[in-house]
Amino acid sequence: MLTINIDPSKIKSVEWSPVAGLSCSDCLNPVAKPLVNTDYTVKVIDENGCESISLIKVKVKTPDVYVPNVFAPNGDNIHDRVFVYGPDNEVIKINVFQIFDRWGEKVFEIKNTFPNLPDHGWDGNFKGQKCKPRGICLLGRSGSFEWKKWSLKGDVTLLR
Repeated sequence: MLTINIDPSKIKSVEWSPVAGLSCSDCLNPVAKPLVNTDYTVKVIDENGCESISLIKVKVKTPDVYVPNVFAPNGDNIHDRVFVYGPDNEVIKINVFQIFDRWGEKVFEIKNTFPNLPDHGWDGNFKGQKCKPRGICLLGRSGSFEWKKWSLKGDVTLLR
């Protein structure tokens, strides 16, 4: 919210820049929904031509989503699957969660799922066979956060 020290009726113009992510670029209090952290500049000119410029920083909160980087599908019911974790109140859905081996072959994929569901994770098998515990790479594309999508990428190690 922009704080001004004059009567709003005495304002001649308001100009926000950049306009991306703003509900309006010529009002006093636009709603900001940028996709990335953004520094906005606002210039206010009063009826006498006096000008004031302010900088407003908007930080985009990315949900605390993660995928463990090690799992051990050995049947002890402890870390037997690798899946996406995240706060239920922030992660609306996971569009795609994919795992590839070190040669680029997709060994697991699930679409349109939700976080914190072990049954929607990878159990370390591919084509009915237990994968060897080397060279598994993770490429997770996940999430819709209201109006924003984001991607996660990293590595995961399979232990046997």
